[in-house]
Amino acid sequence: MAKFLIPITIFHVGLLPIAVAAAAAAPPAVADDDRSALLAFRSNVSADPGGALADWGRSPEFCNWTGVMCGGPGRRRVTQLVLSGKGLSGVISPELGRLSFVTVLDLSSNAFAGAIPPELGALSMLTQLSLTSNLLEGAIPAGLGFLQRLYYLDLSGNRLSGGIPETLFCNCSALQYLDLANNSLTGDIPYADECRLPSLRYLLLWSNDLSGAIPPALANSPMLEWIDFESNYLSGKLPSQVFDRLPRLQYLYLSYNNLSSHDSNTDLDPFFRSLRNCTHLQELELAGNDLGGRLPPFIGELPLALRQLHLEDNAISGSIPPNISGLVNLTYLNLSNNLLNGSIPPDMSHMRRLERLYLSNNLLSGEIPKSIGEIPHLGLVDFSGNRLAGAIPDTFSNLTQLRRLMLHHNQLSGAIPPSLGDCLNLEILDLSYNGLQGPIPAYVSTSLREANFSYNNFSGVVPHAGVLANLSASAFRGNPGLCGYVPGIAMCEPERARRRRPLVPAVVGIVFAVSLMLSAVGCRSMVTARAKQLGRQSLRLVDGEEQADREHPRISYRELCEATGGFVQEGLIGAGRFGRVYEGTLRDGARVAVKVLDPKGGGEVSGSFKRECEVLKRTRHKNLVRVITTCSTASFNALGLTLHDWVRRHYPHDVGAVLAHAPWRERALQSPAAAAEVAVVELIELGLVCTQHSPALRPTMADVCHEITLLKEDLARHGAADGDGCRRSFSTKDSLFSN
Repeated sequence: MAKFLIPITIFHVGLLPIAVAAAAAAPPAVADDDRSALLAFRSNVSADPGGALADWGRSPEFCNWTGVMCGGPGRRRVTQLVLSGKGLSGVISPELGRLSFVTVLDLSSNAFAGAIPPELGALSMLTQLSLTSNLLEGAIPAGLGFLQRLYYLDLSGNRLSGGIPETLFCNCSALQYLDLANNSLTGDIPYADECRLPSLRYLLLWSNDLSGAIPPALANSPMLEWIDFESNYLSGKLPSQVFDRLPRLQYLYLSYNNLSSHDSNTDLDPFFRSLRNCTHLQELELAGNDLGGRLPPFIGELPLALRQLHLEDNAISGSIPPNISGLVNLTYLNLSNNLLNGSIPPDMSHMRRLERLYLSNNLLSGEIPKSIGEIPHLGLVDFSGNRLAGAIPDTFSNLTQLRRLMLHHNQLSGAIPPSLGDCLNLEILDLSYNGLQGPIPAYVSTSLREANFSYNNFSGVVPHAGVLANLSASAFRGNPGLCGYVPGIAMCEPERARRRRPLVPAVVGIVFAVSLMLSAVGCRSMVTARAKQLGRQSLRLVDGEEQADREHPRISYRELCEATGGFVQEGLIGAGRFGRVYEGTLRDGARVAVKVLDPKGGGEVSGSFKRECEVLKRTRHKNLVRVITTCSTASFNALGLTLHDWVRRHYPHDVGAVLAHAPWRERALQSPAAAAEVAVVELIELGLVCTQHSPALRPTMADVCHEITLLKEDLARHGAADGDGCRRSFSTKDSLFSN
């Protein structure tokens, strides 16, 4: 039998270009067998949208057909069939098993369905087989394991089921690349202790349904560089005597299995200690295994080549070892969703190449180290869901590449550092659910796409220019001191407008009542005198309000507006004759239902609602929600009518129009001093502000006294200029402000 030396062209599949030369015995065969096998293959192709096989059969020179390469005796035998990514569909013809000289068969990235023909196991010259990214079903033919020259096998991205043939691990001694990922394979990894794959470099089995333990026989493949068992159902302990014998290992992916640590899932040291011999290790993923134990104190002694470390979604406890700073080449560190406690080690700043740092959803406390701002390439920082306190470090301004900053759900305080505006590439900022204070700065990054400032103690005006103007009200909810031009949050009013509410006095009796309420000296005696004049009904009203304050807390209209998103239609959960009911969430997280009265219902509504509240707040049942409080403002009625409400309802016009018909108007007009009338208007407006039902909308006594002082000084100046007439125009027998 003649011998032939067949040169094999370098064939790129997936990640690896691998070249080999194979010497084989050429069996006596007829070239027409190859042609007929190719035509049989073509007859099983049901769709060829790109016309890749259009030239097949047009000429007898099949070596010139698309995807076909020939060699062998007389260069008339098919040695390669490469039809990757041609959009072909149909089934793979078993006649391909007659291409006895073929070394490379690549039908990847098509839409072939059905089973892998067992006849392919007869291709004894085959070195590379790639059927990845098709719709193939059924089991992997065991005969493929007997292909002694096969060094590249990629069946990933199909719908293959059943177990992995043992022959692949015990007979394919030349195998270097084995990829069976993203299928539905079940059972154990059949790498028995007596089997050896000495040339195996890549073993990719991720996203299957494999179970059992990680086989110790992996140590029989010392050339392994890449192991990916992620997203299976592997169980048992992380091996401590396997990876230490794989000195070439670069990538180890074991995430999202059911693995555990030693000593009943409490000791991670043996596994991490075994990795210290993997001097080329670049990426380590152990996420989502519910691993217990503490991070070993020598974790910083892992190979210096380590670039990525994924330990998220486990049950790792204890503190973060300061020694972790020894991983100076790390670019990605994820410790989120564990049980880590203690503080963030300031020495982490020694990891100068770090780009993404995840420490979210742990039990970390203390302050954020300022040294974090010294990591020059940091682009993502996620410390959310911890117990971190103190201020946001102003050193974050040094992070010029920072794109995402997630600090929500902590206990941070203080103001947003102005220097944060120097992070020009910042795209996502979440500071919600903290105790931050002060104004929201307007000079945030122009590249900002998402931001959340909700549920803090921010105050002042929401910046209405630049990027922040595009944020919704939900980004500012839960900050009672904020106002602005974002739909859904309270509008800001000028300083003078806050003192001068557009509510109109009507009669001299109201002026007298307001004057009594404004007096800083003898307040209690004034209330008593006023109560005697208005009768026992008014006194009962005051007593009732005081009792209500004791029985349930006061919640301002602004707080209710924030809780319901501005009483939007989406929050409406019911409506009736007397009003509407909205759902909402208070700043402390309590979910509430807010009933808003229809002001057109008048006293009937008020009485009905008051009776309803009285009954509900005394009722206790597992299916009833207790009444928390009631609220009323000038335009929002929740219980009863106040003096402020009555004036607004009966006199909804401006101050000047109503005062034109006031009883004392004629006397004021007789005075040459126009300032007298203005002072009266100011006084009554101030008084009406003080009559508002909600305490949150009333001015403080200090503000009232300051305003009165200004009015008195103004009257004194005009009195000196215009004589006593001006003063007399303001004097009544009960005036508290006459000189």
